[in-house]
Amino acid sequence: MMESRSRLGAPTLGTPFPKPLVGVVITSELVDAMAARIANIVVSAIDGIATTETPYMTVAEAAEYLRCDPQRVYDLASNGRLPRYKDGRRTLHRRVDVMKLVNPEP
Repeated sequence: MMESRSRLGAPTLGTPFPKPLVGVVITSELVDAMAARIANIVVSAIDGIATTETPYMTVAEAAEYLRCDPQRVYDLASNGRLPRYKDGRRTLHRRVDVMKLVNPEP
């Protein structure tokens, strides 16, 4: 009886793996432990990326933070209430300046 294999030569699901060339046996418990460890590493990496904040916000990010339309952010900048910085064509606002609009200091 021939063993079915994929195009790459690996055994397909449901077929037994060939005998290892080296005397190392990987148990299902070891595979589960490796998968859990890899998942933890990936989640940690994603969490680190997601929480990284830059000191600047785009108009869209500022509008989302303020829960208003982007036009309101442009209006605040035009009135001088929100300083703006240009990066080429992009208009940026410092994160602390946007936060001060919500929580002004006494």
